[in-house]
Amino acid sequence: MTTSTDISPSLQEFKNLMQTITISINDLESKLGSYGAFRRNNSSLLTELNEQDYLYRMDLISEYYNIDRKELEPLIELQGAERTAACKEKGVNGFFIRTLFDYNRYMQCYMLHNFLLRRFQFKGKHLLDFGCLIADYGFYFGMLQMKITLCDLRDHVAFASYRLSRANIDHVNMYAPANYSAITKGQDIAVFGEVLEHLTDPYLLLESCVNNNVQYIFTTMYPYGDDYYFGVPGHTQEAKEQAPACMELLRKHYQEFNLFKKTTVWMKKGAY
Repeated sequence: MTTSTDISPSLQEFKNLMQTITISINDLESKLGSYGAFRRNNSSLLTELNEQDYLYRMDLISEYYNIDRKELEPLIELQGAERTAACKEKGVNGFFIRTLFDYNRYMQCYMLHNFLLRRFQFKGKHLLDFGCLIADYGFYFGMLQMKITLCDLRDHVAFASYRLSRANIDHVNMYAPANYSAITKGQDIAVFGEVLEHLTDPYLLLESCVNNNVQYIFTTMYPYGDDYYFGVPGHTQEAKEQAPACMELLRKHYQEFNLFKKTTVWMKKGAY
């Protein structure tokens, strides 16, 4: 159980995150020909905010493994097989390093948040972060006072749970392989961030969302994809074969809102 003082760094991190997203959005618009002065005036602030986010993430993994920052920095700088070997030597999960420091999912979180803002009351509602890994979605929406269900491999959930507990976010842990009906029951939002293509039975998972009346489903890439996409290591042939049926299922029961490229919100027909 965390105390009232433990949540303060997480609130600061979330405030920093929201500032970063706001400026990044304006920066993107400036590339389309507007807000040029804003972009020039805020480039240094954006750099500062990104550096602060890096430190928040560094503190998180440093505390989790009880390893000094200086020992972690080389792991972040390395790539490929060298990083894998170095992480193994230190006893650090290399997937955590990659998903904490090579990229994040905050912009996708923002797009979903922005879409739902006038349609949905976040506080007290339930979100499934399936294939959560470090739980960027769980952290973001947990800070909006949603109740989070984490689902992934046991070691991934352990880290994600530590992150959310540190921020005093209400959550439960579920472990893969999970009963799809059980994990989707009672969920208002199901987030599938680049994970369905790794499954051998994505249709059954999406069907469980339909049967349990999940109001919103968030997907990235799947079930769109192409031969190149499904040829990526880790993406299954079964997912490729089931993609057309998954698309048909979703379009039958949900309205389709494409937010960016193949990042999509599926809103249950009849939902507001």
